[in-house]
Amino acid sequence: MFRPKFKLASLLFIAFFSAVPALAGDWAGLSAKGPLVINLENAPALFEQCSRASPKPSGKIWLPSESEVIEMEEKLVKIFDSLGDEFLSDPRWSKGAYRGQYAGYGTGSERHIYGAYVTEEAASNQAKGEVILVCDGGPAAWGILFKVATSEFFQPVANAR
Repeated sequence: MFRPKFKLASLLFIAFFSAVPALAGDWAGLSAKGPLVINLENAPALFEQCSRASPKPSGKIWLPSESEVIEMEEKLVKIFDSLGDEFLSDPRWSKGAYRGQYAGYGTGSERHIYGAYVTEEAASNQAKGEVILVCDGGPAAWGILFKVATSEFFQPVANAR
């Protein structure tokens, strides 16, 4: 959640999504199909993105609970909804809905969840429990870090174009 005292973070987030072709057009938000399920043994691969920077986990890697994923997705959708029609009509963004893959790291108040998002089309190629990595710069794929204790987003990054 972006709080007013973090205006710089909010501006960077909006600037990032305004400059990077990845999400709008007829952006339908996050897929009604829900998040992609990954296995814990495959989760470390989520942090090895090949076409964009990704967090370097510290501490144990874990899978977030369903309620943590729901909270993260609800807050993310609110952010996109608040950006308005002009932002969402940018033709550079991929049309359709996105599905997230989630893995967490850290402990206590330093718990973070990394969400890596791919289009429904890319998600249709997922082998059961495997992580989807998009390594050629397209189709639209992006990731963002969520701090559990504060419900704040950090480090939005889309695949290089």
